[in-house]
Amino acid sequence: MNTPAAASRQRGWLILLSALALAIALGSSIYSLRTTQRLADSIASVSHTQRVLEQVNRYWGVLGDRDSSILRYLLSGDPESLATFRRTLVEMEQAHQQLHALVGDNAAQRARLDRIEDLHRARVRRADEVIAIKQRAEAGDPAAQAQMETEFDGAPPSNNAESMRVLLEDMADSEKQLLAQRSEQRTQMIRQNRITVLGANGLALLAGAAVLLALRRLRRRAEEAQRARAEMEQAQRAEREQGALLAVQQRLARERQEGLDLIAHDLRQHFGNILFGLDLLETADRADAREQLTRTARGAANSGLLFLQAVLEQGAEEAHGEPAAPVVLAPLVRDTVAAHQRQSQERQMPVHLALDESLSVRAQPTGVGHVLANLLSNALKYAPAGSAVDIVLRASQGRARLEVMDRGPGVPASEQPALFRRFAPLSARPSEGEVATGLGLALARQRARAQGAELRYEDRPGGGACFVVEWPLA
Repeated sequence: MNTPAAASRQRGWLILLSALALAIALGSSIYSLRTTQRLADSIASVSHTQRVLEQVNRYWGVLGDRDSSILRYLLSGDPESLATFRRTLVEMEQAHQQLHALVGDNAAQRARLDRIEDLHRARVRRADEVIAIKQRAEAGDPAAQAQMETEFDGAPPSNNAESMRVLLEDMADSEKQLLAQRSEQRTQMIRQNRITVLGANGLALLAGAAVLLALRRLRRRAEEAQRARAEMEQAQRAEREQGALLAVQQRLARERQEGLDLIAHDLRQHFGNILFGLDLLETADRADAREQLTRTARGAANSGLLFLQAVLEQGAEEAHGEPAAPVVLAPLVRDTVAAHQRQSQERQMPVHLALDESLSVRAQPTGVGHVLANLLSNALKYAPAGSAVDIVLRASQGRARLEVMDRGPGVPASEQPALFRRFAPLSARPSEGEVATGLGLALARQRARAQGAELRYEDRPGGGACFVVEWPLA
């Protein structure tokens, strides 16, 4: 049985084995890196030793050139041989400096090199003396000529050059021994690194296999737990969905009842006004009074019809849609203004237009017309007679911005949050003889949003209302 304690122990072993495999792999990698660095250092040392050997060979060759050139000069008196001797001295000085830099802090090699330098300088001093004697002999000095014969016939042989050669051979042998030692060290390091890496990889492989087996067991148990959890969540989800469906049904029933209550309330008011006018009409004895009561009843009936029409349009708008298409806004604005011309003339309210003729948006023409008609109708209803309505269409930050502005009472800040709600009671009232259903702005915003636009209210500077509609440009 997979108890929580057993699962915890298994996870502990899994973590331990994973850490062990990781530690082995990490240790093996570090050791390999160190061995690689040591091999690189050894290779660099080998390269350095080879450069020392090359320089020793060069020094040896220049040493032979030095002795042969001075001997040719003493035998033949050829000035070119003397010049060659001077050049070899410069080359030997350069070779000595390079060897001195290469041997570094190797005390034995530095001692040999210092002894070679002493022998070389002694050889040069002796050569300068013999050159001077040679030059006097060539000038006709009998004593110098006799001394030159003594130099060649009776002088004991010098071991200077042989001593230098022995020292150079010792330097070369020392470097060769060092080269052999480093080669052996490299071989041992490679062999040891191979054994260590193979052993570490074997241990890591064993630990990895154990981790994989443990992971498979844990995965099976996790899958079992996940299936059980999914079944439980599915049952809980079904229960929540059933509860949510019930809540939606209750909310829809409540909203439907609230809507019916509002419709019934408004129709009751309209029908009450009609009945009240008819009752008074039976007792009215003057013609003007009867005419006034008739107008009142007719107005209440018209108001009720308008209210019912708005409710029906809202339902139709929610049930059907209209495809969006590119629409040039300026002609639609003019058509809407022309449709309200009679209302504008009756109230002596001119409509001033400032339209950007180039603005085009992707929208529903009928929906745009409905929004424009509602905003213009409200401006003509709520603003005082004789005032002007201004409609501005312009581009703003990549959008088409339509402003419908009037000089009416505006909307108080406390009522603005409820401005676009259905049947929301507001303090502003339409002018005498005008009626309002309480649905116009709610429907207008709904239609605006259905086509990607946004309808909002702004206070107009200097007093009045400003309704703004913004669409993305097509």
